[in-house]
Amino acid sequence: MLTDRECRNGTSLGLRIRKLADAGGLCLWVYENGQKYWRFCYRIDGKEPLRSLGFYPDVSLKEACNRRAEERRHLAANRDPGAERRAEKLRRALSAENSLEAVGREWFERNAVTWTPPARRGRPATS
Repeated sequence: MLTDRECRNGTSLGLRIRKLADAGGLCLWVYENGQKYWRFCYRIDGKEPLRSLGFYPDVSLKEACNRRAEERRHLAANRDPGAERRAEKLRRALSAENSLEAVGREWFERNAVTWTPPARRGRPATS
């Protein structure tokens, strides 16, 4: 089990990446430049994907353990946390694509080629 002191004082010891392991697949990756990242390694469908849980010290050891517990609950329910994250990202992208602003910009671009230059800038044409 990792302690907060080990996380705080962890160095790469001259390695490119040093992995400080905690229980249940949680690791703190310490890079040679001093950056520290929380990673959760799990096994699903014969693969071993990695999930990023945040940066240390922005995400404390306690918070990383809570996030790991949440990911393990997803796995226990036979849901792939990585696939759920990708699906949520796709839902957000589609939602943004179908916003009123996006539709308005598309309409403007489609019709702007037929307008005079002042009208394209949003000013009335002078005669």
